[in-house]
Amino acid sequence: MRLLEYKGKELLNRYGVKIPRGAIVKSLDDIKVLNTLKFPLFAKSQVPFAGRAKMGLVRRVDTIKDAENAARDYLGKVIQDYPIRKVLFEEGVNVAKELYVSITLDRENRGYLMLASTEGGIDIEEVAKKSPEKIIRLYIDDYEGLRDYMIRGVAQKLGLEALRRRTS
Repeated sequence: MRLLEYKGKELLNRYGVKIPRGAIVKSLDDIKVLNTLKFPLFAKSQVPFAGRAKMGLVRRVDTIKDAENAARDYLGKVIQDYPIRKVLFEEGVNVAKELYVSITLDRENRGYLMLASTEGGIDIEEVAKKSPEKIIRLYIDDYEGLRDYMIRGVAQKLGLEALRRRTS
């Protein structure tokens, strides 16, 4: 299953995960919805693959005119045979810590694999090449599934307990 970022965030929000305020723009006519948001915003092309920032498909916009220009540049563009039909504009947030977490299908082991790292951000592939020990791997049993204690273990390895104590 491939989820666009905005769809993934809708799911997270439904389950109580706080996400930045934002809006989807499908055409230049939709830009006016951004007036309800606080600038600066980040324009994020909605395509189902990683590395968007490296490809110039994510950018900061400081004004409504900047947002119009970003939408004009992105909408309709075709990247890796995928047309950009939507742009997510989100309010900027202060980032305390950047992490990487994903669950992927591990075809070799015929199951699911959670990957997590304190070296989050746009270069997780580089981390995997240069410092594979910095990536936590959790194989998820098909019958047991992903259990709370497993998530707590990964969170502890990521140092999230210490972070929670600092921000409480």
